Amino acid sequence: MLDDARKDIANEPPAIDSLTELGGRWYFDPRGGDKKPPSQFDYTNVDQLFYLGGRLSAPFSNNASAWLCQGWLDLNGNMVEKDRLIRDHVVIIFTNE
Repeated sequence: MLDDARKDIANEPPAIDSLTELGGRWYFDPRGGDKKPPSQFDYTNVDQLFYLGGRLSAPFSNNASAWLCQGWLDLNGNMVEKDRLIRDHVVIIFTNE
């Protein structure tokens, strides 16, 4: 179950003029704090990352996990023997490029 802050984000995104533009359609919600975006987004702050499609949404909120599938190579180059979920493993970094 989502905590209260995440429920609020899912139901009513912040006003776009309160957000920091990251580039393209991506925005950062400083939540009244420092408007400088973090160097990376991960499970600790990904609910502050917003995308402007038809409306603002936080597509990675409560969704920063990844799957390693059988036949893929893991980070060390080893063959994955069995599908497995890697919780809180997605990291998003914005660059000037």
